[in-house]
Amino acid sequence: MPFKRNLSASFSVLATDDPTDSALEIPISNNSNNPEKPTNIVHVVEPEPPPLYIKNINNFSAFVNELSRITNPKIFTCKSTFHYLIVRPSDRISYNTIIQHLMDTNVSFHTFLPRQLRTYRIVIKNLHHTTLCTNISTAFLDKGHSAKHVMNIKNKNKCALPMFYVDLFPQMNNKDVLKITSFFNTIFVIEKPHKTRRGPPQCHQCQNYGHTRNQCHHIPRCVKCSEDHLSDECTKDQNSPAKCALCAGDHTANYKSCPAFNSLLKRLKNHLNKKRTQTLKTNKPVELSPPNTFTYYLSVQTVLCICCF
Repeated sequence: MPFKRNLSASFSVLATDDPTDSALEIPISNNSNNPEKPTNIVHVVEPEPPPLYIKNINNFSAFVNELSRITNPKIFTCKSTFHYLIVRPSDRISYNTIIQHLMDTNVSFHTFLPRQLRTYRIVIKNLHHTTLCTNISTAFLDKGHSAKHVMNIKNKNKCALPMFYVDLFPQMNNKDVLKITSFFNTIFVIEKPHKTRRGPPQCHQCQNYGHTRNQCHHIPRCVKCSEDHLSDECTKDQNSPAKCALCAGDHTANYKSCPAFNSLLKRLKNHLNKKRTQTLKTNKPVELSPPNTFTYYLSVQTVLCICCF
């Protein structure tokens, strides 16, 4: 199907020949001039792969038996919710294997980008807006940082600002980029972007909340007419009323007064209040945030646990 994406190719660079490999061993010598001294081994533990949220499983027993056959019955766990079967692989090898199986069998699912593949985003301030993005990428490469994407930031009126978003490929020295203060005879400031998320993310493919389009393998739903096609392929007449893909109301699926969205926010608020109550009962300090900003501080994983009720 056209909306399927080959995620396994993206993760193949992380694969090794050892199926039990879950950590990297990096030798570090204390003194290179004295070969008699032992070499220290630093164990770098891999982060756990993200879970997979699978829809429309008609035969759970047969599905689990198939996953056990292609991986190992001790290498993954399952949890069922009202909408999804959540599969949690324990290592990246089984994660890649399960994803490839789901794609080969056209299963509807979504997941998240593994931590070791996530880019490191920074903001450059006080750099002239006409600076070529290719020149910025080259300048960072000379400093030992590889840029995946560079984009000039615009205001609400689409006017270019002296600011740039830069997404760096994940490297051990990513945080060192914050120490760079100038190039192109310009003094600037590099910092991490401020988080201003106003609620859970919405997928632009299936229109559901809690994940993004890049890792979505569900059937596409149009944001305007709710039909099974991508939104940019919609041929609906602008004069005809919209239809929500989430509640079937006469509005677009990204309408923030949608009953489905408001119901989600209510569940999120109840979940956060419950966690705060439990924290207070254990006599641990808790930092309360304003009621209207409770969704700002929720991670994507927490949002998904509530979305998949």
